[in-house]
Amino acid sequence: MLVCVYGDSLSLPRPGEDIAPEETYAELFAAELRRGSHPVTVSLYNRAQGSASMGELVELWNRDTSYFAPRTDVLVIQSGLVDCAPRPLGRWMRGFVERTPKRVRYRIIRLLHEQRSRILRARLGSRITSPRSFRAELRQWLLRASPRCGMIYVLNIAPTTDAVERRSPGLIASISEYNKILREEVTRHAGNVRLIDVHQALRAAVLKGEVPVISPLDGQHITKAGHAIYARLLLDAERARAV
Repeated sequence: MLVCVYGDSLSLPRPGEDIAPEETYAELFAAELRRGSHPVTVSLYNRAQGSASMGELVELWNRDTSYFAPRTDVLVIQSGLVDCAPRPLGRWMRGFVERTPKRVRYRIIRLLHEQRSRILRARLGSRITSPRSFRAELRQWLLRASPRCGMIYVLNIAPTTDAVERRSPGLIASISEYNKILREEVTRHAGNVRLIDVHQALRAAVLKGEVPVISPLDGQHITKAGHAIYARLLLDAERARAV
């Protein structure tokens, strides 16, 4: 069984938070498939890239298709936060700032950090990927990938914390907007495309309050317990498909 994962940094290890490679949801999912009641040989390719947008993951998948031909058994898509997060500067302006002299650049960056919440509350910021582009990129990816994959699992965007929302006003609403797009586009593809609602699962875990599932350091990544929830949801979906 070939399992390919395309995601952002949430799908990767985080040494600073004591999350080893084997503790990521992709590795946990593969390990459970290997030792299940009907164990299978699993080849896992975690192609996640830090800070990757939906468009960048689509490009990566397009480059990879010749290597993973003719068929991928399970494709996991985890994307959206990088695309939807409100930022004080768009990509073009960030590129411009990065080319300024170091002294000027540091002053601009410091000012942006200090005024971030004001800029975003005034709706002067931007998002890396517009809702329209996000929808189009996902739609084309699913159209191309569906005939090549046994099953496609699309993970929606994890919730954030109130502290992050105060620093980045509008993030919670933006996550909701892009999660709606993910759900709508998955619904268009009956059959071998399924949405995995990690957002709701993490929210339920937060309400229980037993262990942290969202990183207390940045409010955006997931903890070991969060990775375990992702793996369990994927495993449940895969077992249900096998019945």
